[in-house]
Amino acid sequence: GESLDQWAATQARSFQAGIDAGADAVMTTAVVVPGLDPTGTPAVFSRAVVTGLLRDRLHFPGVIVTDGLGMGGITTLYSLPDATIAAVRAGNDLVLLNSADAAYQASAIEAVKQQVRAGVIPMDEVQASAARVIALRARWPRWAPSLLDVSASAPVVDLALSRR
Repeated sequence: GESLDQWAATQARSFQAGIDAGADAVMTTAVVVPGLDPTGTPAVFSRAVVTGLLRDRLHFPGVIVTDGLGMGGITTLYSLPDATIAAVRAGNDLVLLNSADAAYQASAIEAVKQQVRAGVIPMDEVQASAARVIALRARWPRWAPSLLDVSASAPVVDLALSRR
């Protein structure tokens, strides 16, 4: 794996160029880069990466969104509630739960609420995340799932086949 200095000299340039160009959002994923977080924590759950690098070092002001937390690489290590808590604690503003089970999604949301009530997740961070999401929605008012017709652009895929 590359060191933080190597990352800063290479890959950080792409992120910084996107930020400088006005990127509204960045998606985090579950890659492990020991040079960025020596604990071996996947980037999506790493406060050193999400808050330390994106927010503090690169000064990214926009929305940070997770990749889908229901992916196999994550679900083999974390329950959806635990993954959601870890993602929010790392500094992600939006969490993609991508579970077809509404009750399981609700349990993840409730787990985060409990962490906020207990003071583990600071309320000021939740409010800052909410403000960033509200600003993004205000910037793109016509973008809403109910307004998008993706049926013409996305073929129907067998759900059971896609899960294999």
